[in-house]
Amino acid sequence: MVALIRWRQLHWAEYAAELLGTALLVFVGLSAIVFNFSLSLPMEQWILDRSSRLLLTGLMFVGTGSMALRLR
Repeated sequence: MVALIRWRQLHWAEYAAELLGTALLVFVGLSAIVFNFSLSLPMEQWILDRSSRLLLTGLMFVGTGSMALRLR
């Protein structure tokens, strides 16, 4: 009975929010990396400077993190 009461006292909504936020960050982060550095996509021809593509990737990742925090 004590285990059932402890189970109900867990913060399931917060755990779900953390899971969704982490999944969103991983998905967008990996997508940004693939989009900007894949040899089969034309981004390498559009933005020739590797540093600019790194900056764009970082901005996409940070923007997603800010959006995830704002949705909280």
